Order: sequence, then structure tokens, then C-alpha cells
Amino acid sequence: MLRASLNVRICVVRCVSVLAVCFCTSVLANSQTVSANLPDAPIATAEAQNASSSSTDDLDISWKKLPRRILTDQKNIWLFPTQVARGRY
Repeated sequence: MLRASLNVRICVVRCVSVLAVCFCTSVLANSQTVSANLPDAPIATAEAQNASSSSTDDLDISWKKLPRRILTDQKNIWLFPTQVARGRY
């Protein structure tokens, strides 16, 4: 008698877990639908292309200036809380 109730419980647990997996996969499958009115990819504008090319043109990259650039960046990062305290951001 005890063995039969244990088998029934195991069967119920298996059925519930299979139903849960089926439900989750159906939810995930439905969430992957693509709306027809959205474009496939963003369209680059002339302003964006000019801005990205000008920002990379003025960077002077060299091994000589690398330590100074890192220290400058770190200074700005570490002093950011003081700038917030002064109300600059």
C-alpha cells in the first residue's frame, strides 16, 4: 500500500514537471515573435557617421601617452562623487 502511494506521488511529480516545461517552452516560443512594423536594423544617418568619424580622428593613440590617459580617466572616475556633491552632474 505504501509503495503504491509512493509510485502515484512520483507519477504526479513527473506529470507536473512535464507540464511546467511545456508551459515554459510555449511562453518562450511566443515571446520570440517579431513585429512586422519594426525595421531589421537601425539606419545610419549622416550626422551619426560624421560624429563617429570625427571622434576617432582626434584621438592620438601612442604608448607614450597611454599612462597619462589612464591616470586622467582614473582621476575623473575617483573624483566623480565630489563633482556630484558640488552639484555639477
